[in-house]
Amino acid sequence: MTTIVTRSGKGSALTHVELDANFTNLNTAKTEEYFIIQNATYTLTSTTATQKLFNVTTNGAFAVLADSTYWFECQMNLSSMSATSGNLKFDVLGAGTATLTNASWSAVGLDSSTIGTAAANGGSFTAASASSGNIVTAGTGTGLIANITGVIRINTAGTIIPSVGLTTAAAAVVGTNTWFRIRKIGSGSVTSLGSWS
Repeated sequence: MTTIVTRSGKGSALTHVELDANFTNLNTAKTEEYFIIQNATYTLTSTTATQKLFNVTTNGAFAVLADSTYWFECQMNLSSMSATSGNLKFDVLGAGTATLTNASWSAVGLDSSTIGTAAANGGSFTAASASSGNIVTAGTGTGLIANITGVIRINTAGTIIPSVGLTTAAAAVVGTNTWFRIRKIGSGSVTSLGSWS
């Protein structure tokens, strides 16, 4: 590790910057992030099978690196879902080819026919790539809004395909501006960045 001391301006303030062997600043987070955003509505197939959440690219797939950890976030809105109680599963890996070491994420949202009207939210936590059932409190609404945030650790490089599996088959519509973003934060075993003690 190398430490560089710099003086800013005419004052006497000194800044200490810790660098690793590649002269990468150890006190700053990597800010390169990637995203995908629906620019128009997208109608899902009427099935309960898991299917990609995005169709603005051919496969809705993102390439992840081996021995890496990523933060991810997603905001989705769907309409024309079944009025039978239930909503959907979420799977950050989907039909992707990467091998995950582990994953954990939480979802908060609303199952309602009027997602633009304030109401009590529900949510869930999943310690895997995919939830086992509804990601928000089940209701009979035909719409869903959900915000998801989590971490995935990658063992073997490949792809992830953020996906959903409807609880009851319907030709549900993924709304415009549904989005997913992801950022690499370190190796597959990273635990911190900066001056933690």
